[in-house]
Amino acid sequence: MREANDELRLNFAHSIEDEVISRRNQRSTKHANHHRIFDVFDAYDGRMERGYAYDFIGSMTNLSLVYGLKDTIFPESDSHRKACLPAFDEEYFEWIDLLESVHDAGDAFVIAEVGAGYGRWAARGVCAARQKGVPRTKAILVEADPLHARFAREHMSLNGLCPGDLYLHESAAAARNETTLFAVEAPKGFLPEGAAWYGQAIFGPAGEDQLQSTGVSHFGKPLLRRSDGWGVIEVGSMTLAEALASHELIDLVDMDIQGAEAEVIETSADCLNSKVKRLHIGTHGSSIEDRLRRALTAQGWTCLWDYPCQAETETSYGRVRFNDGVQSWINPRLHASSLRAA
Repeated sequence: MREANDELRLNFAHSIEDEVISRRNQRSTKHANHHRIFDVFDAYDGRMERGYAYDFIGSMTNLSLVYGLKDTIFPESDSHRKACLPAFDEEYFEWIDLLESVHDAGDAFVIAEVGAGYGRWAARGVCAARQKGVPRTKAILVEADPLHARFAREHMSLNGLCPGDLYLHESAAAARNETTLFAVEAPKGFLPEGAAWYGQAIFGPAGEDQLQSTGVSHFGKPLLRRSDGWGVIEVGSMTLAEALASHELIDLVDMDIQGAEAEVIETSADCLNSKVKRLHIGTHGSSIEDRLRRALTAQGWTCLWDYPCQAETETSYGRVRFNDGVQSWINPRLHASSLRAA
């Protein structure tokens, strides 16, 4: 009986993998060289206000929050314009994962953005779900920087998410609960002048570094200075299971946590397997990428995209330079019906 069950499970996994590969390679019939998901959604075509950036799906961003936004239009005056399709860069695959997740959602779309910054991808998911007429949309954001958490509340409201549908955790995502040092200020010369920085990261448990008080606070938290020039604050960390506990089904977890991704995934198997349909992970090192492959393959997940960081790689959409790497995974336990219905 066990052999028969194993054979059924293997055949099921192969059938899902075949469908994933088929969808990955489908091309647009409207837009040359693009993925077919861009046939399903319309580019935003409407009023654009000065002081905001607009992307393909129509999410708007206050320009005071950002530096060097990709795939956006910056109107110099209020006007009616049509947005452009995303560029073929490392974020193109994030667009595909996001839009397919919305397309595959039922009567509710739930996105979790872990390492959210100001919630750029969650807001895009809100706009995409609204365009497709999804009745209910929820967004879970995990962001440790108190300034960026404040920005996230403003950004989600700007893009039409009701406050009661936002679950914002001002915490760092980690493998365990602890107080940790979180970088919020780069050393002098690390960034271009005037840049808004969204590369914050955990720097290890509090107490491991020699720290000096700066005498100032970072939005309510004492700013400490490491010997190498990094400015850090002490924050609490939470597990992925805790962050997602408010919901039974998550359509997409979009994760960019600057090197902590492997340990978070490795310690979250039960949560991921039972409630997450798709993962999009920004990766930050070859050893991290190997650990993610081992962990998710062992749990029976199907890989959709896998491109290493700090490399120029041939993709289905041409040659792309990846700063952060990209791994995208689908959970066959939860994704089978939506794949077959698409």
